[in-house]
Amino acid sequence: MASVRRSVAVRKQLRDPAFVRMFGELMGKYDRSFTMRIYVHDILFNETIWAQGTSEQYKQWEEPIKNYNVIGCFAMTEMGHSSFLRGTAH
Repeated sequence: MASVRRSVAVRKQLRDPAFVRMFGELMGKYDRSFTMRIYVHDILFNETIWAQGTSEQYKQWEEPIKNYNVIGCFAMTEMGHSSFLRGTAH
C-alpha cells in the first residue's frame, strides 16, 4: 500500500499533459511497477467507469478519480487459469 501512496503522491503533482506523458515514459524505463500502478488507475479504472457506468455514475466519480481521492484497481481472472486450480483435471 505504501508504494501506491507514493505513486499517487507523485502523480497528483503533475498537471501538464505533455509533462505527464514525458514523465510516464521516463518512469517506465526506471520503474515499471510505478507506471503500472498509475496506468491501472488512470486508464483501466477510469475508462471502465466511463465505458460501463451510466453518465450519472461517471459524473459522480469523475472528479474523485481524476483528483486521486479514490484509487482504482481491478481484478481479472480466467476460468481454469491461476495458481489455485482446485478441481482442474491434470
